[in-house]
Amino acid sequence: MTRRMIHTTIWQSKKVTDLRPQERLLYIGLITFADDDGRFRADPSLIRANVFPREKYGITRVQKMINVIEKSALITLYEVDGERYGFHPNWMKYQIIRSDRRKTSYIPAPMTTIPQPDANQTSTKGNEIKSNSISLARKQMLNGLEKYDALKEGQEG
Repeated sequence: MTRRMIHTTIWQSKKVTDLRPQERLLYIGLITFADDDGRFRADPSLIRANVFPREKYGITRVQKMINVIEKSALITLYEVDGERYGFHPNWMKYQIIRSDRRKTSYIPAPMTTIPQPDANQTSTKGNEIKSNSISLARKQMLNGLEKYDALKEGQEG
């Protein structure tokens, strides 16, 4: 069983607190069901079955909530070979996974710039998949990772 951390700052995040309660629950559910690279299958019927197994939410309602969460830039949706996937742009900022416990993702990466974790999950410099397109959410993620790396270097020095 995979364990995920829900950082205490989630409750002070304007992006998260602007969501309705059901959307917040869905967002946290998407964190818990993501793989070690922060990727997840974005099929609303699977998400509904995993996050809301006893609720009578229709697939359309779940898809609308997913769209709201994506609009807030908390997740990014993408498609590979006709299958819908998503990932958490700030994944490596909040999820530190030991290299001896890391599992290779079975979900394909989006065709954009996403930092690939190093052995210690502390730096992403020089370890990227390259592409021509990069969204605002991904730019924010990379900017946050650079700040995180600088902070870690300052603590180590």
